Amino acid sequence: MADPCPLYVTDRGQSHGDETPIIFLHGWGLNQAIWTPLWEYLPPSRRCHFVDLPGHGHSANIQDYSLANVAAMLAKRFERPCTIVAWSLSALFAMQWLLDLRSQNAYRLVLVAGTPQFFQSPDWPHAIATDHLRRFAEDLSNNYEQTLSRFLNLQSVGAPHMRSIIRLCRDAVIQAGKPTGTGLQGALTVLQSTSLVDQLNRLTLPVLIIGGKHDVLVPAAAIPVIATRLPQADYVMMEQASHAPFLSHPERFAQTLQAWW
Repeated sequence: MADPCPLYVTDRGQSHGDETPIIFLHGWGLNQAIWTPLWEYLPPSRRCHFVDLPGHGHSANIQDYSLANVAAMLAKRFERPCTIVAWSLSALFAMQWLLDLRSQNAYRLVLVAGTPQFFQSPDWPHAIATDHLRRFAEDLSNNYEQTLSRFLNLQSVGAPHMRSIIRLCRDAVIQAGKPTGTGLQGALTVLQSTSLVDQLNRLTLPVLIIGGKHDVLVPAAAIPVIATRLPQADYVMMEQASHAPFLSHPERFAQTLQAWW
């Protein structure tokens, strides 16, 4: 049974007719404020829901921070077909959510720098070394604001004109609150232990993968490999972007989404 803890959700845009809503899920250690630079480029005529994962932002902790439980919480909160835009860690939750459904009809999935497995293994070399992931986790746990600033600054390397906007985004993320220790550790365990590589062929819905050529967490070489293992997948590689293309190139990112959905 899913943990009853509610998820904090911000709604934007209007609902029209039979159009499916768009659900935006953030990455590990952050919160929904990370999507702020994208807001102005999204059509006001489309209903969008921005979610704080458990123990992040304004969502409370949960006792069972497992892949299955968080996926079940999302499925319960959003019971109707939707388009899910899942960045980084949340790609795992989104994929499990969809795998658990009786039917994936009318659902669509956008994986933003997302992967079925974030760590290297003999059968999945398309990831970063476990030590690199561990060091980043330790830095974020020990000095949240400094590590967040460093991570976000790296996203502007290919887009220097976005530096001021990214600084505002950093402030918004910090203002929403540092994730709880339980939230950080629970999500990190999911990140370090989950592999959905063998389940990709069961994701029969349309999928769009958006990658950044300079991403060091989800290497660019992984994107076409993931696409070939999904039954209905397209992918877009943003040449000047890193791990958060919606931060460095929000207008192009929004155009890519709207052209696909």
